[in-house]
Amino acid sequence: MSTSNTMAAPKLCALPALAALLSVMCGCTTLTTNSIPAPRLPAHLAPESRAAKLPIDLTLLRQQPPKHYVVGPRDTLGIYIPGVLPLEKDTNLNTIQAVVPPIAYVGIFPNREQYPSQGPIVSPSVGIPLTVTDDGTLLLPLIDPLPVAGKTLQQIVEDIRAVYTQKQILSQSAARIIVSLIKPRTHRVLVVRQDSALDNPTQTSVLAKFVTKRGQARIIDLPEYENDVLHALITTDGLPGLDAQNEVWVLRSRDVDTEQIGSAVERIEAGEDPNIVLTKVKAERRHTRIPLRVTPGQPLPFSNQDVILENGDVVVVWGRETEFYFTGGLLTGGQIPLPRDYDLDVLGAISLANGAVHGLSGGNAPTALRGAVGSVIPPTRAIIIRTLPNGEQMKIRV
Repeated sequence: MSTSNTMAAPKLCALPALAALLSVMCGCTTLTTNSIPAPRLPAHLAPESRAAKLPIDLTLLRQQPPKHYVVGPRDTLGIYIPGVLPLEKDTNLNTIQAVVPPIAYVGIFPNREQYPSQGPIVSPSVGIPLTVTDDGTLLLPLIDPLPVAGKTLQQIVEDIRAVYTQKQILSQSAARIIVSLIKPRTHRVLVVRQDSALDNPTQTSVLAKFVTKRGQARIIDLPEYENDVLHALITTDGLPGLDAQNEVWVLRSRDVDTEQIGSAVERIEAGEDPNIVLTKVKAERRHTRIPLRVTPGQPLPFSNQDVILENGDVVVVWGRETEFYFTGGLLTGGQIPLPRDYDLDVLGAISLANGAVHGLSGGNAPTALRGAVGSVIPPTRAIIIRTLPNGEQMKIRV
């Protein structure tokens, strides 16, 4: 007996999620009453094929970085202006002396263990570290705040040279200015996953249910131009496993502070339902569903902009605990997970339940039929009890 309706195989005898498969003997008419023969099943009741869907191009889950880095708020730049930054003592600013500029050496961010997505500084960078303010300006000595958001490093060099030469602080020929990127801005994202880790695989034996998994969540900092869905999945153990749905949800958050995110993580790690926790976070959200397998020819339900993540966004990978079918009748009663990426027909479902469609005797009979009438007389009929979207049940006779 099923409790929900999800995708399944297109074949008339295919099993949908949470369906009951009952092998019966010829002459048993109780379950066949008011049943529909499989060849007469209406087309609109046939389940959607899983095997017909193909994996999407994974490059669609990442953003394409520009040819030249575009500066924005929270970027850390290395600035070197001869005679000005760093400030040199007893130096005539109109007569620049040869001075070796400071170098920011390659290093590891101090919070790498907590935020493993962060790597080393991009490259050895020259200049005094200065952070672009939230309003997109750079605070430099002797001049007003300089707007730099939306500009490349070379454009910022030209702007600095123009301002300082216009104010006659530097001469055009002496302005050997250097602007480098020390640390790109990052975007803090919460990733919630309900699939099993590699060291905790899901059990799929005949009589076993899905392993109960505690909700897991991680806060990660994604550098600019790597703040997309693909990088978020790779940073948190890769693509969804077979015990997870073949899709990713992105909850767009606005005005979510660090305290709200931290509290949500603690509650999820304590065992609370992620659905309940996330709905209680007081923030404006826009939901985006990103399927990882699609039917060829159908338009994608998301755009390039939808895969880009911003501060406070939540990436969710839901589990598949409800996608299974039950067995009964001559088959040993059980609850068996449905395949995620391919279709399952009646013969395959019987095989997964260690059953058979032919009569065997003695020790050659499957355990499910050994000692039963099915070990002598082969079963001739199977009944699929399918739950429809409106909650009603339908019997399909095979």
